[in-house]
Amino acid sequence: KKRSVNGLVVVFFVSTIPRAVFCFQSVSKYLGVQERLRYQRYHRNLRVKRVQMSYKVGIVGATGAVGAELLGVLEKREFPIEGAPALFGSKGGKKVETKGWGSLDVHEFAVEALKGYDVCFLAASGDFAKEYAAKIADVLSEKGVVVDNSSALRLDPKVPLVVPEVNGDKCKDAKLIANPNCT
Repeated sequence: KKRSVNGLVVVFFVSTIPRAVFCFQSVSKYLGVQERLRYQRYHRNLRVKRVQMSYKVGIVGATGAVGAELLGVLEKREFPIEGAPALFGSKGGKKVETKGWGSLDVHEFAVEALKGYDVCFLAASGDFAKEYAAKIADVLSEKGVVVDNSSALRLDPKVPLVVPEVNGDKCKDAKLIANPNCT
């Protein structure tokens, strides 16, 4: 939003966090006493809700080396996950210890268990990915995506091989993407 105060155009950046203090400190040196008061009153009335997106995430093959690495990266990068990630394995019944989410149960894999999820990371074998990746993509949420970490789908012409820094735009409408390397 733009607002003119005493001939000075002030731009409010809605997405910045400490905008109230920063904006006032940076602009107040140019304003007189009356203008400062008007600016403060206007700013107090400005209410901006910051929306933090969070995603429902599932990891298939969470007990293996790649699954453990995925969990670690999600924790370290503070990926916005709704609650804790759901972990799936071939048998289930195991527990995985994490720093941020504590002890997580590993559930037995079933395609229907991932219904409505936003992101599903496949940290399983290539044969598993060939058999289940498309089926999982079908049951995810409307904009949900399956990220395959095996080598099975990398050469499939229907599945984009994505390196986010290089061709991240290929993810835009894809329900299933391949990762160039497992770890």
